[in-house]
Amino acid sequence: MKQLLCIILLFFSLSFTVFASCPINDLYSSLPGGLTDVFPKNFEDELKKDGASAVSKLDANYFLSFIFSVMRTSLSDSVSEVYALIFIIVISSVMLAFSDGIPYKPMTAAATFAVIGCLTQIIKPLSEQIGEQIQGMGSVMKLSLPIMTAVSGASGQPSAATVNAVWLNTSLTLTEQLTESILSPLISVCIALAIASSLMRMSGNNSLSGAVGTVKNTFVFLLTLIVSVFTAVMSFQNVIAKGSDTVLLRSVKFVSGSAIPVIGGALSEAAGAYLSSISLVKSSLGTLCAVCITVSVLPYVIRLFTLRLALSLCAFLSDIMGGAVSAEIREFSSILDLLTAISVLSSVTFIIAVGVFASTLPV
Repeated sequence: MKQLLCIILLFFSLSFTVFASCPINDLYSSLPGGLTDVFPKNFEDELKKDGASAVSKLDANYFLSFIFSVMRTSLSDSVSEVYALIFIIVISSVMLAFSDGIPYKPMTAAATFAVIGCLTQIIKPLSEQIGEQIQGMGSVMKLSLPIMTAVSGASGQPSAATVNAVWLNTSLTLTEQLTESILSPLISVCIALAIASSLMRMSGNNSLSGAVGTVKNTFVFLLTLIVSVFTAVMSFQNVIAKGSDTVLLRSVKFVSGSAIPVIGGALSEAAGAYLSSISLVKSSLGTLCAVCITVSVLPYVIRLFTLRLALSLCAFLSDIMGGAVSAEIREFSSILDLLTAISVLSSVTFIIAVGVFASTLPV
C-alpha cells in the first residue's frame, strides 16, 4: 500500500513539474529570432496566455499567406539570375544563327561555359543554404528534444520517452552527417559530371549524357529507402513502448480506483483529467515543432521549385532558338531536383518523428 501511495503521489507531483513553466512557451522562446519572425503578430503574447489555443491558430490561412509571401520573395530573388541566363541563351543563339565564316565549335564552347558558369553561381550558394537549412531544423529538434522527453516522462510514459529520445538523436546524427560529409561533395561531383558531359558532347561523344540524372536517381532512391526503414522501425518501436506504458498506466488507475477507500475513484478521475491535459500539451508542442520545421524548409523548397521551373523554360527557349546549351541546363536542373529531394526528405523525417511523439492519447 505504501508503494502504491508513493506511485500516485509521484504521478500527481509530475503535473507541477510540467506546468510550472509552459513547455510550449519554453520552446518558442528558445527559437532563433529569424524563425520567430515568420509567426503571426502577437503570437508570443497569445502563447503566454494559452499555448494550445495560440498554436491552433496556425491554420491553413496562415500557411497560405506564408507561402504567397515566400513565393513573391523567391521570384524577386531569382529574377536577376534567370535574366542573366536568358541573356546568355539569346546572345549565343543569335550569334550561332549568324555565324557565317566564324568557327562553330569555339562559339558553342563559349556559350556552353558561359551557361555553366552562370548555373554554377546559382547552384553552389543554394547547396550551402540547403545545408544551413537542414542544420537549422536539427537545431529546432535539439531544442525540443529535452522538452518533449520531459513531457513524455511526465505523462507516465517512460518507455515511449526513451524510444523517442533515441530515435530523435539518431535522426539528428544522420542529418548532421548528411550536411557535413555528403551534401557538398555530392553537389561538387554532380557539377563536375555536368561539365565533363558538356566537354564530351562538344567532341561528339554523348557517353556521359544523363550522368547527373543517374547520380540523382540513385542517391534519392537510397535516401528514400533509409528514411522509409528508419521511420518504419521508429514507429514500430514506439507502438510497442506506448503499449507497455498504457498497460502500466491503466494498472495504476485501476488499483488506485479500487484499492483505496473513499477517494480511490476521485484519484482515478483526476489521473484521467491530468493525462488528458498532458495529451493536449503534447499535441500542441508537437504541432509547434512541425510548424517550425515546415516554415524553415518551405522558403528553400519554393525557391528550388521556382528555379527549376525557370530552368525548364530556359531550356525550352534554347531549343526553339536553336541554341546549343539546353542539355547543360537540363543537367543542372537535375541537381536542383537532388537538392529538393534532400531538403524535403530531411524535413519529412523530423515531422514524422514529431508526429509519433504527439500521437499518444490518454488512457
